Amino acid sequence: MNSAVRRRTFMTTSIWKKLVTAVRGGASEVGESIADANAIRILDQEIRDADNALVKAR
Repeated sequence: MNSAVRRRTFMTTSIWKKLVTAVRGGASEVGESIADANAIRILDQEIRDADNALVKAR
């Protein structure tokens, strides 16, 4: 394989890796924004769960 083909193959692979990384990053941002938007609801539920666990432990 000559150097031009090797370089083009490397660049194509690199572009695909960056694209996949960008998509994964976008998915993480969506998940974080959902969690942020529901932070109080999540915290309230965690408090209820902890209260129930304490009652059960007694």
